[in-house]
Amino acid sequence: MSRTLTLHIPDEVYRPLRQRARAEGRTMEEVATDCLAASVIPEDNDPLLKLAGVLSFAVTDVANRHDDYVTDHLIKELHEAER
Repeated sequence: MSRTLTLHIPDEVYRPLRQRARAEGRTMEEVATDCLAASVIPEDNDPLLKLAGVLSFAVTDVANRHDDYVTDHLIKELHEAER
């Protein structure tokens, strides 16, 4: 079952929502529904959360800098592939 919900959102939310929908080839409603669903699903239903704290590493800022680490790794792989 689904329900209809009418929202009035500011331009600073509307514009990026529209851009994301276009980029993904989806409707704004689909993207907005996914965003809302992600924000209301309790974290304890996330199966990956059960792994939190299981492993320990010297790097302690992965949560804040994960994009940097992924980028660094991809750049390293590209340089190695060029050799």
